[in-house]
Order: sequence, then structure tokens, then C-alpha cells
Amino acid sequence: MMRYRLTGRFFHSAPPPPAMVFNREPLMQRFWGSGLLFMVAGFGLGLWLWLEQQGWLSGWAGVWPYHDLRAVHASWQIVYFTGAFLLGFALQAGPHLLGSPPPPLPQALKLLGLFQAGWLLSWLPFTLAWDLSRLVTTVALLWAVWLLAGMVRSGLPAHRAGIGLPLIGGIAALAVAVWLPLQQPQWGLWALWLGPVTVILAAAQQLIANVLGGQRLIDQNGRWFALLLAGCWATTTRAAVWNDEGSWRLAGAIWTVTLIGYWIRTGLWQALRRGGVQSLTMALGCGLAVPLVAALWLLLDGNAEQDRVLHLLALGAVVPLIVAVTARVATFFSGGYVLPEPWLIVVLGAWIGVILLRVLPPWPSMAIHLDQWLPLPVALIALLLGVWVNGLARRLWIIQTRARAMRANASND
Repeated sequence: MMRYRLTGRFFHSAPPPPAMVFNREPLMQRFWGSGLLFMVAGFGLGLWLWLEQQGWLSGWAGVWPYHDLRAVHASWQIVYFTGAFLLGFALQAGPHLLGSPPPPLPQALKLLGLFQAGWLLSWLPFTLAWDLSRLVTTVALLWAVWLLAGMVRSGLPAHRAGIGLPLIGGIAALAVAVWLPLQQPQWGLWALWLGPVTVILAAAQQLIANVLGGQRLIDQNGRWFALLLAGCWATTTRAAVWNDEGSWRLAGAIWTVTLIGYWIRTGLWQALRRGGVQSLTMALGCGLAVPLVAALWLLLDGNAEQDRVLHLLALGAVVPLIVAVTARVATFFSGGYVLPEPWLIVVLGAWIGVILLRVLPPWPSMAIHLDQWLPLPVALIALLLGVWVNGLARRLWIIQTRARAMRANASND
């Protein structure tokens, strides 16, 4: 395992590993390619909303109602962008996570087509189009739930409670989230906790165990984890419905206990230390520490800072893991770097600064000179998106080209 030290050779990159030999046609590149498109649109809209919130777009205020744009932004980011990457990982790595046969490729591609159609329909400014978008997207997500359920049934019994059920439940929660007013922070939090965070807690076990030498939550540990997770889901649902301080404090408390138990039982801290300084350990550390910080924030403040907690989860738990995991998987599948490892570390470090900028209140002295320093983080966001999107898109295209060649060879045989 390559470790990087902060020395003069930090920016020296080892040659990329050779492209792996496919034993079955990959599918994650199709989902992740769609996710890149959803991400660019969603992040662009989010940047617009943030600039409008800061007063930089006062001349454009009212052209598009802020409330409506926030609803579209929340849906694109939580359901489509995050959902596309989670579906790609779950359906591609599901056999390794669950010890099961892979899902049927034609069915996976058909549900992806429905998912893409749902997103395209969400562009149309008509109520009927939005309702049809929700319906089509729900069908796609429930189809994915059906495929995952079949994989769980045929997989290893020891992996069902601690890995299989959270995977199924997290994707099912996204199917419900399609119909919720995600522009309201309490429902955005509900969707993030029960959807992406739940799936991350299940899927990350593969990386913790196989790459960093930690433990999976299987057998009795898996059953305890599933029970605690059910408590998290119940209290978070109650908190979103009632949206009162006490309910969110309770949900924060249950999530805190669950996440501390997750860190202990997976041996995550020891695994991160063994992994050294690399993009995957940074992403796992950030992606699994941020939910704990968010849970503690809810425990201490209840519903006082919902929007900040919402963006802490979205930017801090979801994005770093997507950036690092897709880069790692695409490198092995294509035989070339999305970004060289040292530069990926730099990108993730810079992204942590973006998280802090969005979540923490500005210092009074900084607020006075807002017009002077705001262009810097805006340019940084654009640079981060452009560099990573360009590198990942190129690698995904190569993977898709190899997949087509594999299919052509199989048809000739």
C-alpha cells in the first residue's frame, strides 16, 4: 500500500497499476458518468443559490424564485447526484459486499435509463412533469431495491443484517425522499441520514476490511448494528415530522451511540492509522467522522442549525468519499490515474476548506471584506470540480470502451 510523507518527493507519483482483467462487464461507469452530469448541474445551481444568499446576485433576485430553485437543488444533489454514485457502487461491488452473484446487467441498465429520464423530466417547469419525474425515479430506485434484495437473499447470511439491510434501506429511503419537500432542512436531513449516510456505513465496511485491514459488522455485531440503525431511523423520522428541539436531540443521541459503536467495532481508528497518508484514509476519516460531528451537533443544539448540519453531512460525508472511491476504482479498472495520488490528497484537503467555509459562520472581520475574499473560494470550487470531473470522465470513457470491446468479443465467440 502506497503511503505518502510530507517530504520533497510528496508530489512524485508511482506508475499507475495495470488495468484489471474483467471477469464480467462492469456497469458502474454508466451510473457514475450520469452522476457527473447530475453533479455539475446540482453544484452549479447550489453555487448560484449561495451567491444569491451572499448578495452577489441581487440584480437577478426574483428571476427564478429562490424557494423553487432550492427544491430543485436539493433533489438533484441528494437523489440524483448522490443516488447515481451510490447505485453504481452498490450494484458493482454488491457481490463483494454480500458474497452474492452480480445483478443482471440488462436490468441494471434499464433502471439507469429510468433514473436518467426522471432527472431530465425534472427540468421541465410543469407540475405534471415533476410528478412524472418523481414517479419514474421512484420506479428506478425500487427496481434497484429489488435487485439488491435478491443479492442479499443469495449472499452470505452473516452479511445480511449489518451490510445487506442498510444497503436496501438506504436506497429505499431515497425512493421515499423523491416525494418529500427536501428544500426544508428537516426533510433534507432525513433524506441524508436515512439514505446516503446509511448506505455509506454499509458500503465503507468493504474498504475498511479489504483495504485497511479493519473488520466488517457481521454475525452478532451486524445484528446489533442493524438494531441501533433501526433506532436511528425511527428517531430521525419522528424528529423530521415534529421538527422540535427535543426530537432532534434524541435522534442526535442515538446516531452518536451508533456511530461510536461503528468506529469501535470496525476498528476504524486503527485501520486509518495503518493506512497512513493517502486519499482513501482521508476520505474515510472525513466521511465517517463528519456524521459523528453532525450527530453531536444535533445532540447539543437540537434543530437550531439545521441548514449547517445539512450541508456538513452533504459536503463532508458524501463528497469526499465519492471523490476518493471513484478515483481508486476507476484507476484499477482503466489502468490510469483520475488524478495522481498526491494531487488527490491536495484536492481533498482543499475540499475540507470548502466544507468549513460553507458550514462555519464568517468571522466578523471577514464579513466586512466579503467582496474581496469571496472570489477565491468560488474559483477554488470551480477548479476542484473541473479537475476531478475531467479526470474521472476520461477514465470512465476508457472503462466503457473496454466494456464494449469485451461485449464484442463475447458476441464473436
